Amino acid sequence: MSNRLGRVATVEDHDSSPSTSLLVQSSKGATYLILLQVGSRALTFIVNQILLRFLSPELLGVSTQLELYSISVLFFARESLRVTLQRQEDTLPVDDTKGNQDRSQPKSQGNLAQEVVNLSYLAIALGVPLAALFAALYIRNADSLVLGTPSIRSSLYLYCLATVLELFSEPCFAVMQQQMLYGVRASAETIATFTRCLLTCGTVVWASNANIAAGALPFAVGQMGYAVVLNFVYLSRLDIFNARKPYSLLIKPITPSSPALIYGRFSVPRLNLAFTIYAQSIFKHLLTTGDSFLIAAFTSLESQGAYTLAANYGGLVARMVFQPIEEISRSLFGRLLHQPASSADNARVRVET
Repeated sequence: MSNRLGRVATVEDHDSSPSTSLLVQSSKGATYLILLQVGSRALTFIVNQILLRFLSPELLGVSTQLELYSISVLFFARESLRVTLQRQEDTLPVDDTKGNQDRSQPKSQGNLAQEVVNLSYLAIALGVPLAALFAALYIRNADSLVLGTPSIRSSLYLYCLATVLELFSEPCFAVMQQQMLYGVRASAETIATFTRCLLTCGTVVWASNANIAAGALPFAVGQMGYAVVLNFVYLSRLDIFNARKPYSLLIKPITPSSPALIYGRFSVPRLNLAFTIYAQSIFKHLLTTGDSFLIAAFTSLESQGAYTLAANYGGLVARMVFQPIEEISRSLFGRLLHQPASSADNARVRVET
């Protein structure tokens, strides 16, 4: 019948659509990150069993405080930016000499990568003064038992340096996330974690055999090794992709120019979002690590060491499974919500009249 209206003739699903590709990459990424968490937790468990034979609970308590210092600096320096950069902005307003304010154009892959690289340097700019400030506050407010720990100041300064050095890997991490290179990230963090465990155990065993009171210095050496290896692996792997992507790991202007960019480099909408998330992240950090702060403030070093071991074992499932899924889901939803709707992204329906 020629006069029939609105009959649905075909419905075609496109398995190769961008949405399907994102789902496949996200599922692979979740697998990589879960394997990374399983491997790192297994290594941490083995290291803890070795360290218990050589270190007192008091030293484990001091190392817990130093680790909390490093976690706090990293969180306040980069967390809000990491969340912001997971949102995919596909268009950019363009300067219009004719007065049309609604012009915009799609961003190239090079511009997308360069934009996240430029913004990731803000984490370094925030991290350096935060590391110095938190270190000064720690020394000022630490009790006499902590300050009497051998090499405590050297350990703190080495932690400070390692934390800042880890922040220098943020441009590489931002590109990894933007291009969904979860396998590269997992391999880099696995190698770095293995290096940290090896250096920590090796330094502890060496100091014990040499009758040297190293204090918390082995943990600081391990953290420094982690930061160095992480940067090295990231840079070596990104060189492979750099030839195919028109971006730089240094701060570079984004072309064409746009009123949505500060100095042609930093996205205004992303900066506004980062400031909003930063205020929320303060409460998130207190909720996440508030117990550690309370334990450090009101209990003995021995109790802090015992609590850290128990907390690490008790949170294994959450860290190994739920944390990677949360991270992948956040990245996936940020991309899907900003993906333009088109017939290539959804089931295509052809209506015959």
